[in-house]
Amino acid sequence: MEYNPIIKKVRDTVLNFRRLMKEKEGDKLAAWCNELINDENENIKGFARSIRRDFQAVY
Repeated sequence: MEYNPIIKKVRDTVLNFRRLMKEKEGDKLAAWCNELINDENENIKGFARSIRRDFQAVY
């Protein structure tokens, strides 16, 4: 399989989110989302925005 940097970025993003949730590191979620908001990939930005909306609803 060929290396695809976009797929790698999406995979890494999802795995990092999973790790934050699994290890109950919700206090790091806001900073993580802020970092993703600056990503060049619109899908990753959208993912971060949707998490931030949910985060704001909970807190």
